[in-house]
Amino acid sequence: MRKGAALAAALAVSLSSAARAGDVDLTLERLIGPPPMAGAAPVVGNATRSAYAGLVSELGVALSPRALQPADSLGWSGFAASFDASFTQVSRDADYWRLGARNLTTTVLPLVGATIRKGLWLGAPSLELSLGGHRLIGSDMATLEVGAKLAIHEGFHGWAIPSIAVRVAVAHLFGSPQVALTVLEAGVLVSKRFAVRGALQLDPFVGLGALVVFSSSQVIDTTPEVDAYRQKPLGAPDENANVTLPDLDPLPRLRVHGGLRLKVSLFQLTVEGAFVPCNGTGRDCQHDGAVAVVDRSGGQAQASLSLGVVY
Repeated sequence: MRKGAALAAALAVSLSSAARAGDVDLTLERLIGPPPMAGAAPVVGNATRSAYAGLVSELGVALSPRALQPADSLGWSGFAASFDASFTQVSRDADYWRLGARNLTTTVLPLVGATIRKGLWLGAPSLELSLGGHRLIGSDMATLEVGAKLAIHEGFHGWAIPSIAVRVAVAHLFGSPQVALTVLEAGVLVSKRFAVRGALQLDPFVGLGALVVFSSSQVIDTTPEVDAYRQKPLGAPDENANVTLPDLDPLPRLRVHGGLRLKVSLFQLTVEGAFVPCNGTGRDCQHDGAVAVVDRSGGQAQASLSLGVVY
């Protein structure tokens, strides 16, 4: 556990370090637009709120917890630590990314970090808890993740039946002054272990997870280039320029994923692919939301890689 505590401390230090504003950092003031005239409040209609929903929804998927593990638990005395990287497709050409991010030039958002997992007894020897921290490359944004997995059927590796587990995880966003965001995932994992030679093991796995993105707008200055304290009379042209976007309903997404863990002695390598369909129907993924507030997010593919130790 001392190794796990040291890793957690290193994560906390690295994720709290200062960084320059990056190309992926949010610029919601551009998404909202300036006030119609000096001293007037910015206009936030359904189209703007729908664009905001699409941005938050796709960002939430990019920051969401990954499984990156088979259904089998570590056992009550088991411990695992890994370094992780994931890459999530986003709708770069959509207006909500062109305006809502500083200078997004890629269709893929990379997330890197580390995760530790520990098996516990607590009346259920197949229970394990996880703690992780990840950084969104090209931004000041980072997440802290906690999760739990309960293997409800495992260990029958010599039989032609799979292991099954249920998993719940939460990721909370830090480093964005314009939005508070939390992503909840609940899902099921199914895997089957195959012993190849000696200490070599293969664990292919598939899973289905329900994602829910909770978000809350912070106060946004829609005229950041105007210094209210230098205006005469004081603050007049910048009066009422700050705005808070109305809260969105929780945004649900569905994720289908699958992968493979390769374990040799104490070392493990895990690869995973996933797809998150849009919340529209048919080709209606980018509906405009002019009449009602809708989630304009598109379908998103994900690829993840994990390298670590387990014992």
